[in-house]
Amino acid sequence: MQTPAQFEKILEFAKKLLNRLPKTNIEKIVFKILAFAWASTLIICISLLIIGRFQGDVDTRIIITASSPTLKKMDNNKLQHYKSLDALLKYPEPISNYTQRITRDPFMRYEEGMFLEPIDSAEHDFVVTSIDRMLLPFVYKGFIELPDRVVGQINWNEDTIFVKDGSSLHDYTVLHVSKDVVTAKDASGMPIQFHLNEPVFSNELQAVLYDTITHETFTVHKDMQVDNYKVIDIKREYVILHAEGIETKLDNRSLIDQHE
Repeated sequence: MQTPAQFEKILEFAKKLLNRLPKTNIEKIVFKILAFAWASTLIICISLLIIGRFQGDVDTRIIITASSPTLKKMDNNKLQHYKSLDALLKYPEPISNYTQRITRDPFMRYEEGMFLEPIDSAEHDFVVTSIDRMLLPFVYKGFIELPDRVVGQINWNEDTIFVKDGSSLHDYTVLHVSKDVVTAKDASGMPIQFHLNEPVFSNELQAVLYDTITHETFTVHKDMQVDNYKVIDIKREYVILHAEGIETKLDNRSLIDQHE
């Protein structure tokens, strides 16, 4: 390793060398200046290495740093914690173990009091609020009286359909058309009447279910599916749901309230 005294000798040698150079022309003067700059740069670089306590290659510096008295010994609890993290990175849990801990939609705006139910609560908790005949999507709106018959005008959603005795009306067969009522039968053969300008109700029942968990309302009919729940049957007194091999009977809440 070079010492400061040796650097001074090198610097003195460089000065003597420069002093011996001829000074008669510009080119020699420029050469002298460049040589002096080179010598100065070399000396500065070597000095910086000494000041920076250069101790050899990377491995040597790591060994010196590791043996430094300023390095603190890691606490045993922290050491065990980092070891456990290493094991988790090598053998992570299945993704289902993470997703099942999510209790709400992360993209939904939070409102205080929205997510107070326990994590392991059921998906739905239905209550029957009413059971009535199903409203059909058409109405008897008018008629054309001819000498030998009456033609009825049925408005079905946005369509206008004209029917007479024996006509087919989707799943219905028209039996008779008069100025006041159209008599028909459904696919099962049950009779049904469409009174002029009055809503038409099916023989089939529909129920309104209220979910006490999600606070949603569902209007359902037989064979309808709500998530994992299928509507098996609807009577005036109850609704039967089927989910995961289990049937659940829900009593008609409106009838219970009337009796109370």
